[in-house]
Amino acid sequence: MDSADGRDMLNRIATYYLVPYIDVGVRLDADGIGGIQQICCAVHYLIPGGSSLLSRGVITSEQVQAQAMQRTNPEQYDALRKEGYIKGIAVDRPAVVSINGFAAAHARK
Repeated sequence: MDSADGRDMLNRIATYYLVPYIDVGVRLDADGIGGIQQICCAVHYLIPGGSSLLSRGVITSEQVQAQAMQRTNPEQYDALRKEGYIKGIAVDRPAVVSINGFAAAHARK
């Protein structure tokens, strides 16, 4: 899941149905000249009744709201972003399949 609103929904569904949720996150930092300076991975094991991605600070409610709006009402999202009402939301962060697979393989250890 590559969006904050999707990750939040999965977290909520897992809590509602009392199933554990393993969230794997990957961040690639570019070096500015076409390469990758750093790769960071994080694995969060979430259990019903425990902490959430929101309470851990992995995602914010602002990210969840903005990304949901971007998906459901892109015109309003663009207008609010241009007016400065939506700030700090990174868009178009593509996932890299091989890096995600590597991180996911370590999540099961």
